[in-house]
Amino acid sequence: MAEVFDFIDYKKYLVQQLGMKTDQGVRGVRSRLAEAIECQPAYVTRVLDGDAQLSMEQAEATNLYLGHGDDEADFFLLLTQLGRAGTQSLRARLTRERERRLTTRFDLKNRLAVRETLSEQHQLMYFNRWQNAAVHMALLVPSLGDKEAIAKRLEMPMSQLNEAIDLLVSFGLIARDGDRFTMGAKRLHLGKDDLLIARHHTNWRMRAIHAIDRDATIGLHYSSVVSIAKGDVAKIHEMLVRAIADAKAVIKDSREETLASFCLDFYEF
Repeated sequence: MAEVFDFIDYKKYLVQQLGMKTDQGVRGVRSRLAEAIECQPAYVTRVLDGDAQLSMEQAEATNLYLGHGDDEADFFLLLTQLGRAGTQSLRARLTRERERRLTTRFDLKNRLAVRETLSEQHQLMYFNRWQNAAVHMALLVPSLGDKEAIAKRLEMPMSQLNEAIDLLVSFGLIARDGDRFTMGAKRLHLGKDDLLIARHHTNWRMRAIHAIDRDATIGLHYSSVVSIAKGDVAKIHEMLVRAIADAKAVIKDSREETLASFCLDFYEF
């Protein structure tokens, strides 16, 4: 189901949302909305099918009727302001604000509410090499057994593996528990504005190239160059952000059984 963030016109969003309540019939749904925002059903029809606009008070009542969360409610009010804007200057200003909020929403550092736990120096050392993150996750997979199995799986010398383990333990990212290791801190995430993000992306894109060269039939690799409408770029961007958030939710509660790399690219050029 589409979200309010997928729309630039609050009326089209309302039509879509009300259309989901097909069991009540078109008139029944519009009557219920009219009751919720304290107006006549005929006025709701004028708003949805004509040139009438919701007042800001009615828009807030609509937020309550649709059960919007705070972010959704704020964005719906902004779209309502856009619909009501009477001058080109005001509409341009509100459009810039809409784009700013979408940009913030696209930033997964805010979307996933991840907190960093390392100092800047430790982050630099951690993200400098792909092996650190790979060993970090591998140590949490019981089926990999021991360090020899991990070194073989990651195709790295034992000396390099031990160096990575010592670094992770010293940072508090993992903790020793006899012959096993446990998570010692919250997971890490770099925001798109972090100076280390380019290095992190490069590390794992290079590993993706290595995986393709080894056997392109294993895993999922998709590349495409397309020509699309300018407005559809933002739509696809948001779709992929939601897909990432959904995948991260699955990963969060998933049992540690194997290792995988999750990379995605979508951009204009």
